[in-house]
Amino acid sequence: MELNDAIAILETQSTKLTNINHSDYLAWLSQTKSYYTEFFGKDSEEYLHLKNNGHFPNCEYCDDAEKFKSKTNHLKVVQNMLSAHAETLKIKGIYKPDKNTVYVNLKDNIFSDQSNKVILSGIVAIFLAGAGLTQWIHSMIDKNNQNIVNSSPPAFLNKDSNIKANTQGDTGRNDKKYKDTVSDRSVIKK
Repeated sequence: MELNDAIAILETQSTKLTNINHSDYLAWLSQTKSYYTEFFGKDSEEYLHLKNNGHFPNCEYCDDAEKFKSKTNHLKVVQNMLSAHAETLKIKGIYKPDKNTVYVNLKDNIFSDQSNKVILSGIVAIFLAGAGLTQWIHSMIDKNNQNIVNSSPPAFLNKDSNIKANTQGDTGRNDKKYKDTVSDRSVIKK
């Protein structure tokens, strides 16, 4: 959209306010917010100014004269706001979003100012660090398993152990080690 067209739209929106009733005002406000989003951006001060000050003040318990005065004053404030924003538009130009920026719905997040390259590089770096850490953990587990396999067997698996000999003797075998250990026990008990 051209800058002159945008300024003309704001002037048209301002002239619509001269003879507007309350029910039409809500539709006007919605339409004007849509224009502001396109002209200034949704996070701009101008959009926030219209959003926060665009609604009629609550005058529920006012008499008709006070309601009329309140409405007239409010419409003048909104018209002045529109003309001030049209001046800003002449100076700054129409808002153009940066196409290299990642937009997230959260306001003021860490990603909104970063380009796609930076974000993708960060994701790749995290992935590679995780893969390297996983590889290192697997190598440590393999080394630990290798150390367990290479270590000497426990005493109960050793052929020369008395425990194994006693166990074999208890199963009914008549080998020499069993007889020796049995005779040694009987001597000790006496």
